[in-house]
Amino acid sequence: MIDKTVYENPDDASDTLTLYITKPTVQFDEAEVLKLDGVKLDSLRSYLGSFSASALKNTVLANQGVLEISLDGKDLKLVHKVHFFFDASDRWSA
Repeated sequence: MIDKTVYENPDDASDTLTLYITKPTVQFDEAEVLKLDGVKLDSLRSYLGSFSASALKNTVLANQGVLEISLDGKDLKLVHKVHFFFDASDRWSA
């Protein structure tokens, strides 16, 4: 997230709208990722960030939401919406 702004209805202070400004990049659930044996979060960020958004999405969707990779000598099985999200809107959408 780059920033967020809260707009308040001038006629009703309980009526608010929050605008989130985000960069379209892979998002991680760091707690879930760190449960994987020996994963280095910085390496994972760099690796997944090297894919175009469409290539990553197509690969993951073609494999039923799973991305299996080898990174830093470890075989990892990453699950979409458990370990990572395609972007902030994917993460926070209802």
